[in-house]
Amino acid sequence: MLKKFFLCAVMAFTAMSTSHATAQTIYANNVNEIASIIRDKGYRAQVTTDSDGDPLIKSSTDGINFSVYFYGCKDIACNAIQFSVGFNKSEPMDMSVMNSFNRRKLYGNAYLDGEGDPFLNYPVDMDGGLLRSNFDSIFKDWLLLVSEFSEAIDWN
Repeated sequence: MLKKFFLCAVMAFTAMSTSHATAQTIYANNVNEIASIIRDKGYRAQVTTDSDGDPLIKSSTDGINFSVYFYGCKDIACNAIQFSVGFNKSEPMDMSVMNSFNRRKLYGNAYLDGEGDPFLNYPVDMDGGLLRSNFDSIFKDWLLLVSEFSEAIDWN
């Protein structure tokens, strides 16, 4: 009986170890992998570079263009990304709209640029990597934030 219990315990531990070991880890320095994940979810993901020469992914959701910026890049070893979207409004927004949005949200930060145009950023620390499931959840949260933000600023 003890032998049977021990065998079951070893099999359970092996199964848990195997599932943890096969969990895919995503790193910010693998821009093409991140772009591929975004594409696999049905979104455009154009890989390019920003004005500093760091990687940049351009994408969109529901007709709203957004970017994924890469930070801490030294020899292409980036350690953070930031989802970002900006809206060019005909009239400057009131800061109270941004403050209200920020008060209600745990993630993301809304602000106005120098012309009063609304922006939303969602920084993600990827130093050491993220499990694919965590990245998927973050991306899902980002898409929801973009939708809620566009509604909050009355974007058509």
